[in-house]
Amino acid sequence: MTSEKAYRIVLAGDAAVGKSSFLLRLCKNEFKLNTSATLGVDFQMKTLIVDGEAVLLQLWDTAGQERCVIAKSYFRRADGVLLLYDVTCEKSFLNVREWVDMIEISIILCQFMCNMNL
Repeated sequence: MTSEKAYRIVLAGDAAVGKSSFLLRLCKNEFKLNTSATLGVDFQMKTLIVDGEAVLLQLWDTAGQERCVIAKSYFRRADGVLLLYDVTCEKSFLNVREWVDMIEISIILCQFMCNMNL
């Protein structure tokens, strides 16, 4: 029996880009139209099967407004970062450069649609 690999992934990006909604959908397959702002940090666990092996993701949801204070300490202990921005908010995209400059580990940039009426 092999033990599952574990990775710590931090969700980062400006406030209100959809980090908490993304995490809720990924980990619990739920979607809430209105979610409250994350205060501090929250996390969820998600196990995926990759090439027949279990991979555990410890996903950390950071509060976007504390960009330099809280998030930086979590980046140091993370294996990677999912950097989200809201495609409907130009400012969140323009701030991507600031996030990239402070993150010194692997980044996946995710375009996200926030509060779109269909």
